[in-house]
Amino acid sequence: MILGFGLLWNLLTGVVSKYKIGYYYERKTVERLKKDGWDAWRTPASKSPIDVVAIKPDKTTGKVLIKLIQVKSTSKDSFSFSNLSKEERSGLLDLALRYKDYDNVSVELWIYYKKQRRKSVINVKNYCSGK
Repeated sequence: MILGFGLLWNLLTGVVSKYKIGYYYERKTVERLKKDGWDAWRTPASKSPIDVVAIKPDKTTGKVLIKLIQVKSTSKDSFSFSNLSKEERSGLLDLALRYKDYDNVSVELWIYYKKQRRKSVINVKNYCSGK
């Protein structure tokens, strides 16, 4: 992704809205997925718990793989599922429970660590195993 100098400067100096930061990381997520062969889209201005939807045919099984992704960024050194708001956790858990028996559907939380310039992925289905 090529950033304009203004947006890059704003991201580095912290003078940017949460919306623009979210938009940047959602676009980055879509571009990463496309690079890996997925068809991916942002769900802008949606009131759903999902920021990005991605699909890809699995040539081995013949199924269509689906990723439902919530994207977060943080300047903290650590972030976990419990750091989400109660509403965000509930929305993601509802989706994970709805699709828990479908191995071709994943519900994921992608976390971008700004200081460390790394990303981690949490499989939300792992949080609803006892339900």
